[in-house]
Amino acid sequence: MPRPPAEAVSLARHINAFLGGSAPARGGLSGHTAKSRRDALTLYIGFLESAKGVRPGDLVGARFDRAHIEEWLAWLSDTRGCRPSTLNNRLAAIRAFLKHLASKDAAYLWLREEAWAVDRARQPRMRPDGMTREAVKALMAAPDQSTKTGRRDLALMVVLYATACRIDEALSIKAGTCASTATGRASRSSGKAARPGPCTCRRKRSATSADTSRNGTGPPQTPRRTCSTPGTPDRKAK
Repeated sequence: MPRPPAEAVSLARHINAFLGGSAPARGGLSGHTAKSRRDALTLYIGFLESAKGVRPGDLVGARFDRAHIEEWLAWLSDTRGCRPSTLNNRLAAIRAFLKHLASKDAAYLWLREEAWAVDRARQPRMRPDGMTREAVKALMAAPDQSTKTGRRDLALMVVLYATACRIDEALSIKAGTCASTATGRASRSSGKAARPGPCTCRRKRSATSADTSRNGTGPPQTPRRTCSTPGTPDRKAK
């Protein structure tokens, strides 16, 4: 059996270093992201072997050029029926590997640039399927408020609904991070998304409703909740 070329051995070592834990750990990646990258490279090497006749022992850097990547994406779409979101995830994994490869060997910088030149698959805009008012009421009525656990769960659900923060952000809130303000209560949370400032839940009333309720010319209207962070537009809770 002929020995694999030196470049194939070098690429195999770079792939092993990229997937072996050291590279994902430095980037603070989750286990799901590491698995996604492993799956993408496995599919790419499988594509080269089945569609191009390139054995892993003959793998060289030129097999990661733009033409091969675009053919691989088309193969994933036609053969495996992958959706645009899946194609973009696979492409992101290949780009991450080639970025890692270029950081280890400058001779592969051109591959990184070609990978970034590959167009992402266009994803159709999907209308979010929000919860109805009846569903929200049923959800809020589910916890048993006669128990401490039920009151705790209800408080957590109200915080999530009122601030639109993630569950890990809500769980990171401490008593020392909460403060009362003129417009409501503000709390600083930490999580996956880097927020520019505290997430604030406050009550907001339109000028018309405020004037009519103050002058007695109209019934007072229920104030609307809005959640905002500094530098971002308000998001109205539904």
